[in-house]
Amino acid sequence: MLEAKQIEFEAIAEKDNKVLGWISKDTLHELQSEPEADPIEDLKWATRITKVSGKTLKKILDQPFIQKQLDMKNGGCVYYSDGHSHWKFIAPEFGKFVIDHPQYFIKGGI
Repeated sequence: MLEAKQIEFEAIAEKDNKVLGWISKDTLHELQSEPEADPIEDLKWATRITKVSGKTLKKILDQPFIQKQLDMKNGGCVYYSDGHSHWKFIAPEFGKFVIDHPQYFIKGGI
């Protein structure tokens, strides 16, 4: 017989007294904790913390107003793939962006 596992969630980013999203406390702790040795992460990591597919995440990050904020060429935390190289994320900064802007990553956010 399987035992039930209790997972604690934290409400994030209230707007007009409505919760915009939920995040497990484990994921929230992972995003808020300091990176171990290498703060550079890949697209697979970013999809795991945003809880969206790679295709959806790329579509979100390609929005001009988001790309302007996040592109490393502008001092941001995301290296956008040029087709020959891979997406790269500075983990602490991108994690903070996800926590501060959950509305971009929930269904129907953009």
